[in-house]
Amino acid sequence: MDSANGIVTKADLEGVDLRGANLADADLSGADLEGVDLAGANLRRVDLRGAKLSGAKLSRADLREANLSGACLSAADLSRADLREANLFDANLRGADLREANLEGAKLWSADLREADLSGAEMRRAELAYARLYGANLEGAKGRGVVLPVDALGPCSTGLGDRAHRWRRGVVGHRRRRPRSHKVDSCGRDYAHQTGRRPERRPEMTDRLGGSR
Repeated sequence: MDSANGIVTKADLEGVDLRGANLADADLSGADLEGVDLAGANLRRVDLRGAKLSGAKLSRADLREANLSGACLSAADLSRADLREANLFDANLRGADLREANLEGAKLWSADLREADLSGAEMRRAELAYARLYGANLEGAKGRGVVLPVDALGPCSTGLGDRAHRWRRGVVGHRRRRPRSHKVDSCGRDYAHQTGRRPERRPEMTDRLGGSR
């Protein structure tokens, strides 16, 4: 399947086999892609804002510069996926498989990464301000230059041990969390959400790609 530059907004492709498909630059915002097999697909610069991708198979997919802001990727398989410079602002990645994924320069502001497996992931220059990483597996993850709030890792995150200070050392503009309230994510679940003013620096929401560089 080759849908380069295609427009398929709010498409319902649940359960479809799209392995190796070329969907670069496609508009899939709001699409229902739960359980879809997109392993090895070309999803570069694709617009997946608010898309439902729970349980989707995205292993080895090319998601460079993709816009996944507000998308639901809970329990999705993103192992070895290329997510460099992707916009994952406020995305739900709870329980997602991100083993050996490349998240270099990715924008993960307010992303829910609880219980996610990030072992061996490349996370240099990733922006994780206000992200939730409680219970995440970070064994072998590379985080030099990562933007991370002081308490994002929590006591239950595994894999860092006494190396946790390396993730916090030199962090840009980290601060402690403010009191939380609740809101519903794109999967229809309640989750803790940050309240109060956020720092002025935040990923720019553009019509197409994941923020300005």
